Amino acid sequence: MPTIPEIFKRILPILQNPNFLDLSLAGVEVPFYICPYDASKQSEMDDMVKLLVSQLASNGVPILEINLFNLLLDCMKKNDDLEWELEHEQKRSREEMLAELQGILDVETEIVPAIRELREATPHKLLFLTGIGACYPVLRAHVLLNNLFAAVTDVPLVLFFPGEYCQVPGSGATLELFGRFRGDGYYRAFNLLETRV
Repeated sequence: MPTIPEIFKRILPILQNPNFLDLSLAGVEVPFYICPYDASKQSEMDDMVKLLVSQLASNGVPILEINLFNLLLDCMKKNDDLEWELEHEQKRSREEMLAELQGILDVETEIVPAIRELREATPHKLLFLTGIGACYPVLRAHVLLNNLFAAVTDVPLVLFFPGEYCQVPGSGATLELFGRFRGDGYYRAFNLLETRV
């Protein structure tokens, strides 16, 4: 896997390329891109994303960055669920807690509408999603992307993914969080590190 500086050098020209921004590169496909990286380099990646946002904005490419972990917390606060969940965390099994959180933070009824709301409030030419690793196992990348399919088609979406986006013989592509947890197959996204302009 490339280092974080190598990733920056590779993707910056892609992200500011007019053919990427006007969706020509995606063709008739959904403009979703996965940027995989070594999960042990999370702090470096956070710094790199900040640098990308700053540099792209100064080059006339406004970015909307959504940290998914913060988004989940905001959804829980908005619905007055966060305090209650924290107070009752010790009284339930891990499985009960996970089932409840996945119900409260339903991707279709809570997460996608929250992303839509942020998109409407912030002018942008590119959408960055970060923080997916911190959301595991409450929010899974392939579930989120499958539900965003209808909500984000007008700008490129880049999911910064702490793990691997691999081709698996016989079953297509899959997201492997932290290089350990293989998700269900996900076929619609492009690997940003393999994208050519």
